[in-house]
Amino acid sequence: MGQFPRSQYMVASIVIPTSGATLPLEFYFPRAARILRYAVTPAVAQAAHATIVVGGVFTNKSTDGSGTTALATFTNDTDTASGIATKSAAWVAHDALEIITNNRPGSPTSAQNSFDEIAAGSVINYIATAAGTTPTASHHTVLIEFVESD
Repeated sequence: MGQFPRSQYMVASIVIPTSGATLPLEFYFPRAARILRYAVTPAVAQAAHATIVVGGVFTNKSTDGSGTTALATFTNDTDTASGIATKSAAWVAHDALEIITNNRPGSPTSAQNSFDEIAAGSVINYIATAAGTTPTASHHTVLIEFVESD
């Protein structure tokens, strides 16, 4: 069970090849939602590194696809610091990297430490990337935990 008894989940899998590809996933929200958690679980470890970089970004594309608000970023890039919407760390096989929206990393203000509100009919896009030469292809499980808005 998630943080709340009425939690719902959207889960998808993606394979990130060693070719430096950029791969999109889209999550559609037919009803308004409050995002509780973003998570990515890699099947292959990737050490923290400045040039061999894997990662993913959740973006609110809004109801018309034009949105550009980055909601959560996951990376192993040592040049990127963790912050209120960024988790920067080595990737451990089968160990989730997550951002819980009401307990964000870094030093968030009270206003920033809040659930992400998503309008009905919106799409959250997840772009997975690999740059440089990764040791092996990596299979990632991507999760969004949410509750419907009242």
